[in-house]
Amino acid sequence: MPNLLQAILKNKNVARKLYYTIYRIIDSLRSDGLETTFQKILYRLKNKKIWVNEKYLESNFLDPNEIYQIWVKKNGINTEKFKELNRLSYQFSYSPVISIVMPTYKSDIYYLKKTLDSILSQSYPFWELCICDDGSNQPELIDTLKNAAEREMRIRLAFNQANLGIVAASSKASSLASGEFITFIDQDDLMTKDALYRAVEKLNQSPQLDVIYSDNDKIDLKDVQKEVYFKPDYSPDELLCHNYIGHLVFIRKRIFNEIGGFLPGFDGAQDYDLLLRAIHKTDRIAHIPYVLYSWRKSPGSTASTPIAKNYAYHAGKKALESYYKSIGNEVKVDEPSERGIYRSHFSILGKPKISLIIHVTSEFYSQRCLKSILKKSSYKNVEFICCSENFLSPEFKNSFKKYSFIFAEHLQNLNKPKILNIARQHATGKYLLFMDEKLEIMQEDWLESLLEPIQRKDVGVVGPKILALNNKILHGGIILGLNQFMDEAFKGVPDKALIYNQPHQIIRNCSAVTGACLLTDAQIFNSLGGFNENEHLELHDIDYCFRVRKSSLWIVWTPFSTLRSHQASSELNHVPLEEKKSFQLKWDEFLSRPDPFYNINLTLRYYDFSPRID
Repeated sequence: MPNLLQAILKNKNVARKLYYTIYRIIDSLRSDGLETTFQKILYRLKNKKIWVNEKYLESNFLDPNEIYQIWVKKNGINTEKFKELNRLSYQFSYSPVISIVMPTYKSDIYYLKKTLDSILSQSYPFWELCICDDGSNQPELIDTLKNAAEREMRIRLAFNQANLGIVAASSKASSLASGEFITFIDQDDLMTKDALYRAVEKLNQSPQLDVIYSDNDKIDLKDVQKEVYFKPDYSPDELLCHNYIGHLVFIRKRIFNEIGGFLPGFDGAQDYDLLLRAIHKTDRIAHIPYVLYSWRKSPGSTASTPIAKNYAYHAGKKALESYYKSIGNEVKVDEPSERGIYRSHFSILGKPKISLIIHVTSEFYSQRCLKSILKKSSYKNVEFICCSENFLSPEFKNSFKKYSFIFAEHLQNLNKPKILNIARQHATGKYLLFMDEKLEIMQEDWLESLLEPIQRKDVGVVGPKILALNNKILHGGIILGLNQFMDEAFKGVPDKALIYNQPHQIIRNCSAVTGACLLTDAQIFNSLGGFNENEHLELHDIDYCFRVRKSSLWIVWTPFSTLRSHQASSELNHVPLEEKKSFQLKWDEFLSRPDPFYNINLTLRYYDFSPRID
């Protein structure tokens, strides 16, 4: 045994894995308790996952929670701030009553009292708490609820005689609500003191809103806040991958009633089902970038370990399938991952033609790229357009004579946007795919994965994940403000790295994608005038994406279409300073404000989506 330990310690990689696994076990015992830690260990042993994957960070911290503790200390609400918010609450011109819905069942009295205290401590005073106990038959719990209602007239109670489930209890509690907006809290979770205030503050800025949601974190049994989730602004494609909205969400009571409230059959994912039906009813949705809710990591909860309630993830799959059926889409939803992430497969309608346009500057790279497409792609309705400043060699052309190829040559003294626009004039496809010659295909269904989202009428551009040769991410969608201008999300992050909520493994909405591989609808491209021929060659793709966004269309980035690049770095690294300044002046409406798809509380220094503390 000592010899085995010595051998492990000599291998630095194994030693670090061992150290981190022990660190996480100790941390779980301290924060989540013995029962939950034992569940996690059993699950990992059953699935032969001995090592705990280390969370990826670019800074010198060992764990993102260390960074978040610093953030919490800098952003907490002290007594003076609470008094100020309470005073301002009475000055709002619009002061709706907020109904807080809470089902209870065999609650831990200690944590239930903490939940009640977090509600009673709200700086915004116009609220009501609607509680339904779901047949707990516990005298101490019933007395606790009744005593709270006797002391506070804003608390309303209902009781089920038998345990009917969380949907039935939530529905009964909701029936007590008389407020203009409704929100939800679990029996052991916490709201921050400014939770209701921030929602009403947003409503005073935009009173037409129907749905508002905030950021959230988790809280352990010792009340230590951790695992923060700094969310993007409304991102419909991400919502179809997982319930990123989660807690805390406020829904206009009229909308809640019109969509039928909570529906039976979705226990464990009743909130996800509700949100999916709500977004079909309204697009007046806003995000407030404050951590307003702490999700308790109690034994047996999904906050503590995703494996605790697998039925909840399967209920989420059922909710997604129900949503797709209601809007008439043919979609296959895969079984959820262990973290509750879903992959939806949309049917390709009519096998539309794709015009793939490649700018040839090196026949070697272009030939390798095109041959990998022809060899590996399962989608075949593609025409290829090769454009070049020079004449292409007969050998290059002859190597593709069996296929549908068009050659636009000798386009001398023209910049890249102009060359691509000329090449587009030869295209006959419904969709245009602009592609860099230094890419290689990694999977046969890469085109189908790009086609799935672009078929929607509200999507203007789709881009894939592009890896460097070392399997680190090169292109992950553009983040505005990153690296003091804009840059690629996840740049340099290992493809298999572990980041909280795995944003690099889900379909996301973003402000732009790289022109290294950009799929767009030909009609949209024409209506917007193609690429701006006056734009710097490294920014013509971003300029096009901004015009797409200005047309109220979504930009989608999908990791389910993955390519490999032989280019060492992003073209954004080579944009001259003067061109950056010119572009910033032109697109001030986008670049002078935070990226809506990247939370303002996230770092602008690193690429790992960690909290911002500078």
